[in-house]
This record gives sequence, C-alpha cells and structure tokens, in this order.
Amino acid sequence: MNFAELKLKAKNQLEPFSKIPRLALLISLLVSYSLAITYSILINRYANTFSANSYLLPQLLYTAIVALINPVFSMAYFALIVQISKQSEAEQAHKFTLKDYFANFRLFKKGIGNYWWTLLWQCLWGMLFFIPILIVMSFFFYFLASENLIANKTIHTFLTIIAWICLMTVFIVKELSYCFNTYAIADNNDLKIREAMNVSKAITKGHRAEVFKLYVSFIDKYFLIIITLCIASIW
Repeated sequence: MNFAELKLKAKNQLEPFSKIPRLALLISLLVSYSLAITYSILINRYANTFSANSYLLPQLLYTAIVALINPVFSMAYFALIVQISKQSEAEQAHKFTLKDYFANFRLFKKGIGNYWWTLLWQCLWGMLFFIPILIVMSFFFYFLASENLIANKTIHTFLTIIAWICLMTVFIVKELSYCFNTYAIADNNDLKIREAMNVSKAITKGHRAEVFKLYVSFIDKYFLIIITLCIASIW
C-alpha cells in the first residue's frame, strides 16, 4: 500500500472543507484545556485541606468527566469527517458550518458507549492472555528462586516487564481491530456498537499490519503534536 498516495488523497478530499474540522478540533482542545486547568487550580487552591489519600476522589472525578466528554467530541468530529469525505466533486458547493459539527452531538450515547465498550473488550482480551502467561512465568521464576538461581527482586522486575509487554501487545492488536468502530457508526448512525465492532474487525482482518504501518508513518506528526500540547493537531 502506498501511504504517500493515500495521505495525499485524504488531504485533497479535506482541503476544500478544512476550516470547519480545524475549528471543531480547536473547540474540543479548548474544552480539554479548560477541564485540566480547572482541575489544577482547584487542587492547588485546596491542597492544604487534602490529606494524602483524599486526592484520589478528585482525580477519579476528573478522569470520569474526561472519559465521558472526550468520546462525545471525538464521535462528533469523526462524523463530520465522514460527512465531508462523502462529498463528491459535484457536491463541493455544500458549505459545512459548525452547525453540522454540533448536530453530530446527537450521537453522544454512541460515542460514550463505543469508548467504554471497546475499552472493556480490550481489558478482557488483555486478561485472557495476561493471566495464563503470568501464572506460567511465575511458577518458572519462583522455581529458579527456590533453587537460588535468581534473586526475588529480579523476579519482580522480570514479571513486571513481562506483564506490561503482554498487556500492551494485546491492547495494540485489539486497538488495530477496533480502530474503525467510530467511523462505522459515523457512516451509519443506526449501527449498534457491537455491530460497529464487527464491521471494524471485518475491515481490518488480514490488514492489521498495514494499519499499524499507517499509524507508524505518522510518528513525526505525533511527536509534533505532543511537544505543542496537541495544538499542532489542528493542522
């Protein structure tokens, strides 16, 4: 697959309509920044009234709010992108506005449900592979420890590394399988979340390596986005 041609095609499709998607991203960034800044201000202002353990509640509350809001904005944005990509050359006179973007917030239930349902399945698949491997490796390492062939501290380090490798591998594989869930729902709003997952799995079956390479091809853009605190994502 020629990723350069694919990217150029996508860029050319979006270029005539790029103003509204950029404004939409800017709005979502401002909301995210507002939440983060508000959280930081409240934590710093009332730091003296919090005990060490009491920080957990506001952290959990902030995480929950972000996990509910971000999927809504993400779904609305991807729905807008899908609507734009469907425009044929004869239809390019259509002028997208922020009204089109905000209209997609009607999909908020699908956005939240898709995020949490996908995360749940990623965790379940992770546990399915992680637990048996961890049990086998634990027996192996503790056998070595009982024979004084390896130190307990080394065992803990190895098991931690193995656990992270297993979990991250499964998460990445499943993320590649489910990466088109949101697009599927945005393309067909009547799809149920589980149906969208099946669509995504069907699309990526046999092509996950290509999807992974496509993601990796954007690594320079990801780095730029990180160092600019996501501002570069607008472009």
